[in-house]
Amino acid sequence: MALPVTGFTSPTSRPAFLESVPRLWPDSTIVCLGSGPSLTVSDIHAAFMARAKLIAVNDAVRLTGKTADVLFASDSKWWKWFKDVEDGDLPHHLWSVDPEARTFRPSVHLVNYNGQEGLETHPSSIRTGGHSGYMAINMAVHFGAKTIILLGYDLQRTDGQHHFFGEHPDLNHLNYDIRRGVYQTLLAPLASLGIRIFNASRITALTHLPCCSLADALAA
Repeated sequence: MALPVTGFTSPTSRPAFLESVPRLWPDSTIVCLGSGPSLTVSDIHAAFMARAKLIAVNDAVRLTGKTADVLFASDSKWWKWFKDVEDGDLPHHLWSVDPEARTFRPSVHLVNYNGQEGLETHPSSIRTGGHSGYMAINMAVHFGAKTIILLGYDLQRTDGQHHFFGEHPDLNHLNYDIRRGVYQTLLAPLASLGIRIFNASRITALTHLPCCSLADALAA
């Protein structure tokens, strides 16, 4: 389809310019789809058949196409690489934190970011965690999630690969040790809102979050 995106590193904050994320699906189950090697079409299909809402993070859209409810990609470089994909082949809701994304995809909605750790509760902003997969969790909260399930969040090199589609052209990838650690700052704020989160990735080093099978997460 196109080339992939590298890890996103944000400054602490930037001025708000933007839109509020709408509460589209109150009390819903939302599955965030990362691009780790453990992501499978069968798991995506199971989540879809369970009527969960799907957020495709970056290249996860290669497996979902327009079936996902949301496509979130933080980096304008990613949108440049995918600029020739027709809007009709992408999810209906497109979001980024980078204003330059609109240079390549004018229909992208923009949300502000405010710091890296923890959880932002105001719908006009999110925390970054330093990469799109973390941001997608904050987006899920704004969309109204009661339960958040992660798939493809390996946060490690699995079977010699960093992503299900192979390597980035420049061979860049996340600093997994740093990125894994920030996830634990989500636990207390999510619990205070009564929001459950499960890491149902088939293979994962992200053990800071409760891990279980996809079937158990969907049934919880």
